[in-house]
Amino acid sequence: IIKTVGALYLVYLGVASWRDSGSNSSLMNDANAMSEEISAELATSSNRPD
Repeated sequence: IIKTVGALYLVYLGVASWRDSGSNSSLMNDANAMSEEISAELATSSNRPD
């Protein structure tokens, strides 16, 4: 589970830094969407051993 969250976090940082040159509003939208994805991923990955 930790590896999955870590990988998602690295992807988020990559997207965040890439979007940072765009607009801050889109960055916030990405953060909200990413939070939902991480929550869903945690819900599915917690059901199986890492």
